Amino acid sequence: MKNWLLALLLIPMFANAELRLEKAALADALDTTMLVISGNNPASSDAIVVIRADDSRNPGYADRANIERVIPPGEFHLDVLFASFRTPAGRQLDLSALEQIIVFAGRETEGL
Repeated sequence: MKNWLLALLLIPMFANAELRLEKAALADALDTTMLVISGNNPASSDAIVVIRADDSRNPGYADRANIERVIPPGEFHLDVLFASFRTPAGRQLDLSALEQIIVFAGRETEGL
C-alpha cells in the first residue's frame, strides 16, 4: 500500500501563520498518509496549532475535522496520520474527497 509523506514547515510568529493545501495536492491521500509539521514557536509561552481538514465544500464546524495541538516554546515536530481526520461526531473524513487542509494558529484563551 502506498504511504507518502507530506512535509510542511511552519515557522510562525503564530498570529500570522497559515498554511493551506488544496484538493490537487491531496488527490493521493490514504489512511496511512502522514501530515508532518515542524517549526519553531518563538513565543515564551505555549501556542495552539489547529489542523482543519474538509471533505466537502464550505462545511460547517460539525462536518469538518479540527485537530488542535499545544506547542511549547522552541522547536517542534508533529506527525498527524490522515486516518485521524474525524469530525466532532467521530465520522472519519472521506480521504478521496478531501477539499483542503489548513494549518493555522489557534486563539489564545485568557487564564490558560
